[in-house]
Amino acid sequence: MKGMLVKEVLAALDRIAPFDTALDWDNSGLLVGDPDARVEKVLVALDATSQVIAEAAAGGAGLVVSHHPVIFGGGRKRLLPGDPAFEAAAAGVAVISAHTNYDMAPEGINLALARALGLENLEPLSRERVEPWKKVVAFVPADRAQAVYQAMSEAGAGKTEHYAAAASVMDVEGRFLPLPGAQPFMGRVGEPCRVAEKAVEMLVPPENLEAVLQAMRQAHPYEEPAWDVYDDWGKTRESWLGWMGTLPGPLGEREFAAQLEETLGLAPRFNPGSRSICRVAVCGGAGAEYLSAARGADALVTGDVKHHQFLEAAGRGMTLYDAGHYATENIAMPQLRDQLRRMLPGVEVELAQAYSGQVVSG
Repeated sequence: MKGMLVKEVLAALDRIAPFDTALDWDNSGLLVGDPDARVEKVLVALDATSQVIAEAAAGGAGLVVSHHPVIFGGGRKRLLPGDPAFEAAAAGVAVISAHTNYDMAPEGINLALARALGLENLEPLSRERVEPWKKVVAFVPADRAQAVYQAMSEAGAGKTEHYAAAASVMDVEGRFLPLPGAQPFMGRVGEPCRVAEKAVEMLVPPENLEAVLQAMRQAHPYEEPAWDVYDDWGKTRESWLGWMGTLPGPLGEREFAAQLEETLGLAPRFNPGSRSICRVAVCGGAGAEYLSAARGADALVTGDVKHHQFLEAAGRGMTLYDAGHYATENIAMPQLRDQLRRMLPGVEVELAQAYSGQVVSG
């Protein structure tokens, strides 16, 4: 059958930009719609505006994938006509929003911006989060250990850069007393039981933990499997925001401003200082707070810059370019469209055309 379920698109997005990397204040994920609904067409947009929702409904797109959350902040207590989330629900259009998780994805908003500007020798800008990998230990009857080990491996446990299915398997003794109402795989209700078991111990990336636990439970013969999960700081997952790189050759401040206008379609504001621009940091959206993280750069490109931040940049001997929130992030939407096209066979994925991000036109 053509198309995919909304939850399958959500899972594909999770592989592109794991939702558990989103910052605590964010609201990313499936925000409107039925996860079991089937969709044949998806629209990608920076914002799920009312215009975009109407375009999706009119064009047969059952799902909008937006960067900015369609429900966000403000302690919202009701949805009324005119609200894009209300309009989406009324039209039967689901909305998935990938916000800060796509900001921090290795191939997310900021990589698209850095590539568009031709930056080379890229390095991450600001480390936002460090998370330990997980150590999962499952206790399994010895004759079923291979099946559980295989299921955990196939779900992503034990996989590192150069190895797969790595595990420690140890002999242990399990003891339990089945209570009335239990349906024990081994032993009898009311009688203490001792079982020769294997402890299957595997490292798991944080983003794979739930899938590994689900696979383990499905393969495990016990009515109530026994397992432990520990933080293992010997291996970590780091989430970074922004990139820093070098231009192919140095440019004057106004030359670089002209390049930004040509690339992003918006003339940037900046603090002039007769600087030569070679090393550039980028943080799409509102990233002027990362001036200190951009130490060593000649310039920082972002949006939504405030007056005092221009002054701070001047004090640091850096040129701060405000190229607009929309322009510095919308540059990544074709990239997101292409990523989804590769991962969603049988689904039409297009860019929304109904909203340009303009606030003022003249």
